[in-house]
Amino acid sequence: MTIGHPGQNVQTQIVTGSTDTYMFSPTATWCLKSSNCPSAILNSSQSLSYATTGPAFKLDHFGGWSADGSYYTDNVQIGDATIEKVQMGLAYNAKAGPRVNNAVLGLGWPNQEAICTSDACASYPTSLDDQVTQGIIASRTFQPLAKRHQRTIWHNTLRWR
Repeated sequence: MTIGHPGQNVQTQIVTGSTDTYMFSPTATWCLKSSNCPSAILNSSQSLSYATTGPAFKLDHFGGWSADGSYYTDNVQIGDATIEKVQMGLAYNAKAGPRVNNAVLGLGWPNQEAICTSDACASYPTSLDDQVTQGIIASRTFQPLAKRHQRTIWHNTLRWR
């Protein structure tokens, strides 16, 4: 997956229980302490299509990890498809838990995602919603597949429909 123009490679983990898509700034506290972070960073100053969009970005997840920074939009390319102006979070501060080594591409339902201010919360489209709206995919449906690997290990993959 690449983000921005020109595209920057960002290694993501696909999360079906989250709707947020976010990655880390190269100056994020966790990145400064982790050898895994270079695969999960976005240098916003190098993207011509990057635009900050609103209030602070803050996530707290089970497992002891959290991230905060700012919301922004940028173009996302997955394979041959370019999704324009995807709403994402760029984490400047992060406390990583045991399972976070990559950026996150959330595929959950849009009612699980919102930008909140002191006055109210408003949901925003997910990357799947953006793909449907932009005619890249017909519906926000995906199918988990199990592929057998080396006779004893099962790996989950996703097939886009």
